[in-house]
Amino acid sequence: MRQNAHKAAKSSNRLTRKATRVAARKAAAAVEPLEDRKLMSASFKIGIGVNDGSSAFMNVATSKLQSLGVQTIRLYMSTNFSDHPTVGVVQRAIDYSNRGFDVMLCVTPQNGTVPSSSAVTNWFNWAMGQSSLKNAVDRWEIGNEPDQSEYWKGSLGQYVNTLLKPAYEVLHGHGEEVVSAGPSWDTGDVQEMINNGMLNYTDYVGYHPYANGVSGVQSALAKIKSVVQGRKPLVASEWNVRGLEGNPSAWAAADAQVYNDIASTFAINYYYAAEKVNTMAGPAGIMYSNGSANQPFWNAFASFKGGGSSTPATSSSSGSSSSTTSTTTGNVAAGGTGSISGTLFNDSDSDGYFDSNESNTGARTVFLDTNGNGQLDAGEKSMTSASNGTFKFTNLAAGKYNVTRVFPAGYHLSNTTAKDVVVTVNPGQQVTGLNIGTTNKSVSSGSTSVSTAPVVSTPAPSPAGVTVVSNGPTMNSLKFVDSRGNGIAGLTYVTGDKVISLASLSTLDVNVVAMASAAANSMNLSLNGSSRVDNLLGFTFLPESNSNYTTFHLKPGKYVFSGQAFNGKNAVGTAGAVKTFTITFT
Repeated sequence: MRQNAHKAAKSSNRLTRKATRVAARKAAAAVEPLEDRKLMSASFKIGIGVNDGSSAFMNVATSKLQSLGVQTIRLYMSTNFSDHPTVGVVQRAIDYSNRGFDVMLCVTPQNGTVPSSSAVTNWFNWAMGQSSLKNAVDRWEIGNEPDQSEYWKGSLGQYVNTLLKPAYEVLHGHGEEVVSAGPSWDTGDVQEMINNGMLNYTDYVGYHPYANGVSGVQSALAKIKSVVQGRKPLVASEWNVRGLEGNPSAWAAADAQVYNDIASTFAINYYYAAEKVNTMAGPAGIMYSNGSANQPFWNAFASFKGGGSSTPATSSSSGSSSSTTSTTTGNVAAGGTGSISGTLFNDSDSDGYFDSNESNTGARTVFLDTNGNGQLDAGEKSMTSASNGTFKFTNLAAGKYNVTRVFPAGYHLSNTTAKDVVVTVNPGQQVTGLNIGTTNKSVSSGSTSVSTAPVVSTPAPSPAGVTVVSNGPTMNSLKFVDSRGNGIAGLTYVTGDKVISLASLSTLDVNVVAMASAAANSMNLSLNGSSRVDNLLGFTFLPESNSNYTTFHLKPGKYVFSGQAFNGKNAVGTAGAVKTFTITFT
């Protein structure tokens, strides 16, 4: 009885807060715009994106989120605007609200398909007729990352006028608050949306301040403030620091360090994410699906209650299943100096790939081209490749390095039209698999990064060391991404063999992420017979040797991607079956 009374009291308090904001907004209609914003806008300093809409996760996560000071959550649902769901995420919105959380519901078109304005109007009219849902949702986010084709296949102008405007007109008629969809990375996309009238149809401007490193995020924050100029309050509907994916300790420390800047810039911010998942930003989730802590991100997030910290603790916290964070993950150390290693090869067909019939080039001079002029100058670090073409530069401080070799007259890199391959080494990072091809033929412009298939960077497991089980971790799909990690339309989630025209793609310079079940902690990956083991979520067919993604240049032909997922690091332990996808590009 007391529990029901407590739930009723919390629900009543939440409805009172919402009603107060609605009344304030209506009362502010005749006052100055700045005063209107102050009266109507909510402000929450600790929010999180709940990326698992199951009741099971809600039941294990609720108390943990509350203990971390989470005030508001973001839920995500996709719709074709003809369905009228009453279960799933809709029910979770009601449930989380009943548990005392402020709720923002992101409603986005299924598969990014552009709906008709009338379909949007009808759907939100239906939603406003669902009193439990209407009462549960405190603000409605209309769409997600409209700059990404997997979420929006139209133009940004279409987003404003076909999706945002009709949703706003319905929701405001019912006193609801609206948040515009947040583009990721590029603030220029927000400016384009503003140019198309977005500020007329939203109460908050959404933005995802993804950027590489703390300084990159801080720069993005300055840019978004310059673009919006205080005309509407800002919401970070997703955020965490990027560019440190290979170093969890540094990544978590950066999240904690930049938190104060995030909290002071945005009226509301939603850290991504509640649950660790195998996506670009998903490894920074603060807990596993069973509610146990994912360190060091749990402790980084816990520091937000105190305003963040530049050095979050790595010891066990409430709900943690482990007491420490490993000092190394995969090929990345938590601190110290880094290295760059790879192989020189003779690219006989000049395609940028280290093919099985091509030879290694030993006893050649490879160097770090400090001034980027393509010439070995006095004082630049150099070495001679081994007889098998391999080389390794050690004791490297964090930073960008231009890697190339001394060429005979008439020869040059086959990987790129540039003079060097640019590699970024994060603190303690051991960059491997950097193949540098040589040719005397012209090469097409494209990636200025590594454009070869990877070689083995970790020994493949022996058959005796592998236990394959039917319910083991598995590779379930492929995601083609560009150098910034953005999905490429038509190749965002590939679940089987596919034929696709190169002319239909937005870029031909790609990396490929192997999407795997949550139990996967490493994968043995093979592209056209060249293999590597990756211990880092998300698993990539090319080493992540840059702050952005290493890429290779797609050409017409058949590409065979194979992957086997393991529950242990370095491709040992229990494994699922090998999955193979054949993608033919025409």
